[in-house]
Amino acid sequence: PPAVRRAQLRGLASNASGLRRLQSSSGCPVPWCSIAVMSGGYYAGNKCSFTIDSTETECPSNAYGFNLRVLDADGCSIVDAQHFNTHSGGSAASNAMKTYVEGLHPGTLVLVAVKDATSTEAQPELTAELRAAMADAFGTQELANLGWRESYAAILVKDCPPPLDEERLLAPATRRVP
Repeated sequence: PPAVRRAQLRGLASNASGLRRLQSSSGCPVPWCSIAVMSGGYYAGNKCSFTIDSTETECPSNAYGFNLRVLDADGCSIVDAQHFNTHSGGSAASNAMKTYVEGLHPGTLVLVAVKDATSTEAQPELTAELRAAMADAFGTQELANLGWRESYAAILVKDCPPPLDEERLLAPATRRVP
């Protein structure tokens, strides 16, 4: 089976005086903890999870589309969890996610994992408004070309592009039998 996509970040580095917090080149916050985000689109396991340090949380079985976790960068704890079923919720779910992202405060750390699909086969791309909102808020690049049943995992900071990590895995070609 195809590999899943993982975005990973290690927020600590060692030096002579012990552990220190890393800063991104732009001065944006980087968390203290180790983070891994796993996305398996439909053809790559149809699952997603978030791991903070050694604690893994899997997405619920019905959490199709985008799964977001907002972290407190200082304490590395989840302070909000959102699910946007853009797979079957269409433009209403896309608009809800756009509004949510636009309402986040600058410097907010957001983890994103896709489960199954973010769109439908008939409408394989995300709405232009949602793609633009994500690019404006986080500097996402891979999300712009995310297609039907593809995997996508990202570690993002609002108004601090580029993403700390962003990965997309293309879905295998589907074959139809007439």
